[in-house]
Amino acid sequence: MHSVLHDWPDDLCRKILANTVAAMRPGYSKVLVNENVIPDTGAHWETTSLDLIMMEIGSGERTERQWHALLESAGLKIVKIWTAQRDVESLIECELA
Repeated sequence: MHSVLHDWPDDLCRKILANTVAAMRPGYSKVLVNENVIPDTGAHWETTSLDLIMMEIGSGERTERQWHALLESAGLKIVKIWTAQRDVESLIECELA
């Protein structure tokens, strides 16, 4: 998923993820989520400006802690997060919890 979940508040993200989780097989399936992961402090201006834009539509960019909470509430666990330069985009590898 690339830039899908940041468009939606947590309750709607859980609905999107529920359909994905239902199609997954334990020990086999992975979900790769390509989204921004905002650091708790010192975030890059590109990420924080996008967060402000997303807040206008009722969503927002998420911190690592928020990603863990959202994905775990949908039945997934984060295996690893790879972060690109300047913390603008990350790849979140998930599997069934």
